[in-house]
Amino acid sequence: MYQGKKRLPAKYHEWEAKYSEARSISDRLVCLDGMLLSVPKDDAFNKMRAYLNKRVKDLKAKSERDKLREEGFKQLTFNKDLPTIGLVGYTNSGKTALINQLCKTNHSSTILQFETKRPIIGVLEHEGVKIQLIEVPSTLEPKDIQLLRNVNLVLMLKDDLSSLLKKYDIRVRAVMISDIPSKEELWLMLDMIRVYSPGSREPTLLPKGSAVRDFVLKLRSNWLKLFVSAKVTGQSAKYPKQEVSLNHILKDKDLVELKLKNV
Repeated sequence: MYQGKKRLPAKYHEWEAKYSEARSISDRLVCLDGMLLSVPKDDAFNKMRAYLNKRVKDLKAKSERDKLREEGFKQLTFNKDLPTIGLVGYTNSGKTALINQLCKTNHSSTILQFETKRPIIGVLEHEGVKIQLIEVPSTLEPKDIQLLRNVNLVLMLKDDLSSLLKKYDIRVRAVMISDIPSKEELWLMLDMIRVYSPGSREPTLLPKGSAVRDFVLKLRSNWLKLFVSAKVTGQSAKYPKQEVSLNHILKDKDLVELKLKNV
C-alpha cells in the first residue's frame, strides 16, 4: 500500500471500487483512467501514478494481443478441426518450399530476409486424413505466437528453437527437422490415431493412447450417458467385433461400432 493512501480523494476510491467490479478490459481501462485523474498532482504520489500507468499499459497490451488473435484467425482459413502443424525457422530456412512441395501449392519464395509477413497455410492429404500446415513468419509477431499455441505440433526447420518457444510459453510438442519429411513421417510425428465408424469414410482423429470414452465424446458428448457397449475390430481387438468397455485403449485404424440406448 502506498504512503499517503489516506489522503486520496473520495473520487479515487469510487473509481477503485468500480474497477474491482469491472469485468471487461475496456471497463477496467476506464476505471484506471479515472483513478489516475483522481490522484493528487503531488510528488508523494509519483510511485502510485507509475504503478497505475503500468497497469494501463499491461491491460492495453493484453487487449491488443486478444484483438490480434481474433484478427489472425479470421484472416486465415484456419480449420481448427484439422490436425495442424506449425512451421518455424529462421529466415530462408525453407518453410515456404516445404509447404509447396507437400501441399502442391505455389506460394512465392524469396531469398530476401523476413519476406513472409503473415502466416501461409497449406493442406495435404494422407491416407484419408487432411493435415494443415502453417508457415509462421520469422518475425514472430504476437498473433503468430498465439497461433503456435493452438497447433498440434511445431516443426523447427534446420535449427533448434526450443529456447525461443519456451521464452514465449509455447508448450506444444516440437520436433526439429533438417530435410522435407514425407507425408507418412508427418503423420507419425503427430502422435494421433484414426478411428472409424461403420459406414464412415472419414476417420475420427484422436491422440495416441485414447480410449473408447474419448471416441464417444469426440463424436457427440451427450452420447456418453446413452452408451451401452462398443464392438471393436482392428489392431486393439483380440478378434473381430470384440465387445469392450469405455476404458478400452484404441489403436490406429480401429473400427468401432457403438450401441446406444434408445431415447
